[in-house]
Amino acid sequence: KSGRLLDRDHLLASLLERENLHSTALPNGIAICHPRRPLPSAISDYVIAVLRTLSPLSFGAENGEKTQLFFLLCAPDDRTHLHGLARLARVLDSDTIKILKSREVYHPDQLLEVISARELSL
Repeated sequence: KSGRLLDRDHLLASLLERENLHSTALPNGIAICHPRRPLPSAISDYVIAVLRTLSPLSFGAENGEKTQLFFLLCAPDDRTHLHGLARLARVLDSDTIKILKSREVYHPDQLLEVISARELSL
């Protein structure tokens, strides 16, 4: 809906290729899904999306833990790609993850508020 996605099929193929190399699932029931390389032909600008499932899913975490909170990160260049991954990794501490998974955070604005507050505290 944002108009930033230019080639859905290319993005999907890139994400599947990346997951086939190694799952992007991390401890604490989160995954930071991203293509292996930036996709300037598939997106017009930096994209981040968040999905929280009703029930945790098996997504290939090394510790076998199921995943409930999914972040999608797509960037048009290497610098933005790496910066976005590092920024998310800093923000997603165990307390923030717990809040984001809770049913008390149910609106996208609330989710953004939690993440922004955590980032400002760093």
